[in-house]
Amino acid sequence: MRNPFKVESLRIPTPVRETAKKFISFKVGEGTSISLWFDLWHPAGRLLDTYGFRIVYDIGSNLDARLSSVIKDGKWSWPPARSDTLVQIQNRLFDVDIGDRDIPVWSSRNGVYSCTDTWNCLRTKFPEAPWCNVVWSPLAIPRDAFILGLVFRDALNPCVEWDDIVDWFCKMEGCSLQVLICKLCLAAVVYHLSCLRNDLCHGNTPRTEEALVARIQWEVRSRIMFRRFTEQSDMASRLKRLWKS
Repeated sequence: MRNPFKVESLRIPTPVRETAKKFISFKVGEGTSISLWFDLWHPAGRLLDTYGFRIVYDIGSNLDARLSSVIKDGKWSWPPARSDTLVQIQNRLFDVDIGDRDIPVWSSRNGVYSCTDTWNCLRTKFPEAPWCNVVWSPLAIPRDAFILGLVFRDALNPCVEWDDIVDWFCKMEGCSLQVLICKLCLAAVVYHLSCLRNDLCHGNTPRTEEALVARIQWEVRSRIMFRRFTEQSDMASRLKRLWKS
C-alpha cells in the first residue's frame, strides 16, 4: 500500500516534488509513515541531508528504513551510539514528542497551507516598482494592467520612449476618479495598441482607427459605470456624466 504522506507517491515531476518536500515536516507518532532518513521529522533536518550516507551504516540500517524501526512502545529505541554523529542525533530526540499517529505538517505557517505564504517562500522578491500603482489601480482591468506592466518593463520592446510617460503618471497621487480614469485609459490604450500590433505582425485584418477608439471608450465607460464610488466631488459628478453620454 502506498504511503499517502510521502511526496514520492505523487506522480509529479521530480523538481516539483523536491521543492514540495521542503515544506512538509512530520509530527511523530508510530513512525510507520515516516522515512527515517529522507523525511523532515528531526530538529536537525533530514538526517541523510544533514549527516550524509555514513550515518546509515553507523546505525546498521538501510535507506528504506521507517522511523518506526527506532520506536518501541511509544518510546525511542535507538541502538547504542557508535559515533559522535549518532550522539548528536540522539541528544536532540528530547525535542521530539511521540504522539499517537504520524501527522504531516505544512511548514509555511503554523502547519496551515496558504497559497500566498507558499508563493512568497518560493518566489524571488524584488523591490516594488515605482510604477506599480499606475499599473494596478483600483479600476484596473487585469488583462490591460498585465500588458501595461510588460510594456513598462520593456518586455514587449515598445517603439516609443516611456520614461516621460511613466514619470508623469507616477506623479499622480490619490485615488480620485480623475486619477483612476487617467490610469484606466492608459492601460486600455496600451493593450489595444498591442493587439493592433499583433494583428499587423501576423497578417490579420486590424481594426480601423474608429473601431479602435470606440472599443477603448466602451471599455473605459463600462468599467466606470459598473463600479461604485464614494467620491462626491463636482469633478467626479462631471466625469461620470461625461463618460455616460
